[in-house]
Amino acid sequence: MISPTPPPNIAHQRADYTLKPKDGTAALPLALKAEQDAFQQAMQPPAQKEQTSTPEQKKHHAEPDERQPQSAAQPITMLSLPARVEYAPAASLSPAVQEQLLQQVERLYLAPAAPQAELNLLVRQELLPGVSIRLQEIEGRVLVCFSCAVEPVRRQLDRQVERLAQTLANRLHRDVLVQVQTDDPGDLRLHESLAQPVKV
Repeated sequence: MISPTPPPNIAHQRADYTLKPKDGTAALPLALKAEQDAFQQAMQPPAQKEQTSTPEQKKHHAEPDERQPQSAAQPITMLSLPARVEYAPAASLSPAVQEQLLQQVERLYLAPAAPQAELNLLVRQELLPGVSIRLQEIEGRVLVCFSCAVEPVRRQLDRQVERLAQTLANRLHRDVLVQVQTDDPGDLRLHESLAQPVKV
């Protein structure tokens, strides 16, 4: 009777999956070697990790993503100063208005009053709106002051101040000082003209 052949020793035929280094150090299994490499890479400082980055990773960090929307430059808001109010050129007083104005000044001058008394007259609105006249004798001359509350009217009288002074001096036979100003004490814009009567 033939006895069966005993099976080979499987324990002695197990494959050797260890990594044998060339420097003669102890060999480590492949699984332990992979875990050791991963642990050493995790323990590296950030600078060293950056050195071990792949070229694709370095390119990704160096070049910005063009798909990201770039913040547009905000426009600078310019502040402008308020525009200065400009008036149209003042029209000259008509001869009829000038004559009525001179007659009112003459009547005011001839009104009975104490010497050097100050007389005031409010001009009619339909003639010259916002104008009051102050008449007073000072230092041997007659002072005629036109105070204006309306700017266009003041500018009209301002253009005629020399003519008004000369005409009044000839009619009153006195030295006359004519003043044109606003009714604002802080901004009178005073314009005056002194005239003497012309002897014919």
